[in-house]
Amino acid sequence: MKFIDYLRVPYILEAESIEAAPGSWVSRVSYPELPNCVEQAATIEDAIDRLERRRIQTIVHMLRRGTPPRIPRPPLASSQPYWLIAHYGLEDGLLDLLDQEDHAIEAASKTRKVM
Repeated sequence: MKFIDYLRVPYILEAESIEAAPGSWVSRVSYPELPNCVEQAATIEDAIDRLERRRIQTIVHMLRRGTPPRIPRPPLASSQPYWLIAHYGLEDGLLDLLDQEDHAIEAASKTRKVM
């Protein structure tokens, strides 16, 4: 499976408002199907924005370690994650990975560690 396909997987998003301190509420969002993919912020919009960046970083990290993320639902062919990568300023590090297979990403990561 290619990196871009992992970015197209529609993971379940959970959102809740929690009381961070007496009378102070924040929005907490997560992708429970991905490890440690949780963020919180004062607004739901900011929390989701942070979560999307974390989702991309989590998927890259997992692929580089050789532990591909779960695929609970098939990737959405209509999803175009290019704009997300640009939005977060990750073009330099990730555009070259989009069409690479997961095993190639892991192998390249191991090669860099050896050098």
